[in-house]
Amino acid sequence: VHQNAIESQVAIGAEYVDSRTAEVYVHTHPDLAVDYRFGPDGVAPGIPAGSSSGTVTIDAALGAESYDNTSSVRYTQGSRFTVVANTMNGVGTAYPRPMVWSRPIASTTANWVRSRSGQPGAFWLQAVDLAAIKH
Repeated sequence: VHQNAIESQVAIGAEYVDSRTAEVYVHTHPDLAVDYRFGPDGVAPGIPAGSSSGTVTIDAALGAESYDNTSSVRYTQGSRFTVVANTMNGVGTAYPRPMVWSRPIASTTANWVRSRSGQPGAFWLQAVDLAAIKH
């Protein structure tokens, strides 16, 4: 997917033809920086079947950040956050198999983590940077 300087459309997709309802929120501001990354189905940087976590390269942070990647409660401090959505190639009822979350872990790296491995999938990650927005 090509990332445009200004996006004007929102897409919603699914791996299987299931009925669902989606609620879409769009955040706009001329100084908001959003980096989009797609992880293809089943191969890195997407979600390989045996993986429960991985990393993806993102645009460098626009402001100062600090990262704790070692303590029992890991965190990132700064003006960025990530939003990730994913598919999962499975039709079973073993919830929370499809759950995935992410965060920046370095200036140019975000991670994704899912609750269970065993099924491949794809993800769409957004790194939202608020550093250029003036108060």
